[in-house]
Amino acid sequence: MVRSFLFSRLLGLPSLSPKARQALALEADARAYRGMVLAAEGSAEAMQAESLDERAAIARKLREGSDLYASGAAGKSALEGETSGPAVATNWFRTQLSVGTILSGEHAAHPFGISPSHLLLMLFLALVSASLIGLQLFGLQRIRKLVAGGPTSATASGTPGSVPAGNDRRVGPPAPPAAAAPDTLKA
Repeated sequence: MVRSFLFSRLLGLPSLSPKARQALALEADARAYRGMVLAAEGSAEAMQAESLDERAAIARKLREGSDLYASGAAGKSALEGETSGPAVATNWFRTQLSVGTILSGEHAAHPFGISPSHLLLMLFLALVSASLIGLQLFGLQRIRKLVAGGPTSATASGTPGSVPAGNDRRVGPPAPPAAAAPDTLKA
């Protein structure tokens, strides 16, 4: 039989048999005890540590002891009914994956768990996006009018050969080429 881990077994806590609960309680106690032993060893070793590598190893030992104690205490808390087993397990998995815990405390009071500054920033970005989409649609409409041959400001009067308003000069037929003088041909 494959041995399952403490937190995965906490997910099924409400439906565990008394024998499974007892085994889970023993494992939680063992974890808490092992965590305290590691923390005590790490603390004693920290007094004599001289090199950077020794301090790093002691820090890992202290962190492991702290994690073991916390997991054992959380398991005991779930078994004694102080907290929900699935909630304890889910929070542990979220912590291990650096996802964060279930909404509680300061963010639970905000709508959708979003802080007011984040909500304001997202609203501003949504307005900017909507205005840019509106500009794109306006430009597309203008291009459709031009391609369809609709009136433009350059041909507002509707007569070919006319110049935009504000220019009094009329465009007429081109002037005939000037005749070359006979004196300039002999050279």
